[in-house]
Amino acid sequence: MGFKFAVVDNEYKKLDLLKKEDVNRLEQWYNKQQHLPKINELKLIFFLQSCDYNLEQTKVCIENYYQIRAKCPEIFANRSYDAIKHCLDHVLIAMLPKRTPDDCTVSLFKLLDTNLEVFQFANWVKMGDMILTLNLMLNGTQNDQILILDMEGTHLGHLLRLNLMVVQKYGAYLQEGVRAKIRAIHIINTSSLTEKLITIIKPLITAGLLEVVQVHPKVDSLYDYVPKDILPKEYGGNDVSIKELKEGVEKTLRENADYFKLEAKEIVDESKRISLTENALFGFDGSFKQLNIDFEFIIKMPANLPDVEEQFKRDPELKKDDLRILKEWLQKQAHLPKIHDLKLIIFLHCAYNNIEKAKVLIENFYTARTHAPELFLNRNLNDKALDKQADSLCMAILPTKTYGDTHLFFRFADPNPDLFNYNIAIKGFDMAINLFQLQEGVVPNQVLILDSEGLNLSHVMKVSLTSTKKLAYYLQDCFPHRVKGIHIINVSAVTEKLFMFVKPFIKKEYVDLIHFHPKIETLYNHIDKDLMPSEYGGKNPSWKELQVTFKKRMFECQEFFDQENTEFTDETKRVGKPKTMADIYGVEGTFKKLDID
Repeated sequence: MGFKFAVVDNEYKKLDLLKKEDVNRLEQWYNKQQHLPKINELKLIFFLQSCDYNLEQTKVCIENYYQIRAKCPEIFANRSYDAIKHCLDHVLIAMLPKRTPDDCTVSLFKLLDTNLEVFQFANWVKMGDMILTLNLMLNGTQNDQILILDMEGTHLGHLLRLNLMVVQKYGAYLQEGVRAKIRAIHIINTSSLTEKLITIIKPLITAGLLEVVQVHPKVDSLYDYVPKDILPKEYGGNDVSIKELKEGVEKTLRENADYFKLEAKEIVDESKRISLTENALFGFDGSFKQLNIDFEFIIKMPANLPDVEEQFKRDPELKKDDLRILKEWLQKQAHLPKIHDLKLIIFLHCAYNNIEKAKVLIENFYTARTHAPELFLNRNLNDKALDKQADSLCMAILPTKTYGDTHLFFRFADPNPDLFNYNIAIKGFDMAINLFQLQEGVVPNQVLILDSEGLNLSHVMKVSLTSTKKLAYYLQDCFPHRVKGIHIINVSAVTEKLFMFVKPFIKKEYVDLIHFHPKIETLYNHIDKDLMPSEYGGKNPSWKELQVTFKKRMFECQEFFDQENTEFTDETKRVGKPKTMADIYGVEGTFKKLDID
């Protein structure tokens, strides 16, 4: 089946900023996205032009485009001529044959039948998008668009039947999925009803769109913005009539009906998405254009860091080119903080040297931290509450003389429940493992040993369900690590009750890593006994000595924790829709996944 689509070579001729090398880079990135459908070069050009030839924004736009379409079947499913042909008698949605002197495309929307019984808003939006899509495919890239909405014949009954969800979804699609370049929206033949309509839809669209809306009680004032002669005859113009526009639209849809059979195959296959989790944020995959820019910035890091070059020797799979690509990608992420090379290497290593997974991990890590300030902000060890937790908890790396797995040890230093603050304990735990990780560098695996001696019901009663959900998500989907095992020793009935409480938030692969040891002897089937503190029969210093060393080590790195207090996302600079706490953690305790809704 052949379609007379726009010619790719003509696009390169008419678009001065369109570069073949940019399209090739975009195509290389796209071909690595196994979850995305196959598309041709023409569509890649459309995406690139709509994003002003910015490769990074184009990738975000492509992801948005296909994900929004997948989530809006009422608009983007069952797109056939037969499904919408009855709408052609009810509403006119058409591109005017002539453009404005500055080459803007003008579209007209007008009711043909004002009978409420035929008002099918979702189907009309579907038909309108099919018409816009075909116009693009047939005629190629366009400059700005001007929309004319004729309100003649509309009344309160239409307003009451307006599907606001469809308005919101399609508005998001236009703004984030196709990046429509809308110069102006002219609403003509208005009445008091128009003001009510604008009031209703105002919260659903961006301020940018609202700024381009012009209201015209009569058509005459439209001529100040759109040349009269390009309008249909019914509007005083010299061009085709509304009847002829309608016939032209019907002919175009009918003759190109088979295109929508091909379009129906362009769907996302989430099972093939390259991501750590199914809820990965879109838009941060792929490599970008090569940049000869030094990635220079000053970051306060803890003392005694391992050498960056040494990390590539520790993990032969780590590649300097991968680090360079990751750094170039980070330069383009205006919403993310600056990140030290060593930390980027750790993200790469913990993503098993998969660049795309590392990007997802970085995005998840900083976004989750930003929206849980009670757990990740105010990391000042001079704060009395945090200092008290440091005295009541022992957190340490078990010293070893050879390079290998890192063993992290945790227990109560003082089990008095009055000293226990769950959120601050989480904060201290996170500060410790972030510091330990950077000072240790790349390690094969991490093993966690938790001594539950002293845990009682009073501690359990202080455990926050909401904080547990956030912590579980953060550790499982955001924090860079390679956990080999989690060993809980001195297990009691209280330990088991606490585990049953948190188990619903733990993924099966992590549950399978957890080992319970009512008696410590069984622990030594998994780790070398000599690694343990002396109280446990090992050859390392006592846990009390380790705690003193740990606390000293933490206080020596306060500047680093001060730096961490600034390492959050700036959602005002995020490409696309800013992420909120509800996007990450849900509303009122629900654990909503990261999404583009």
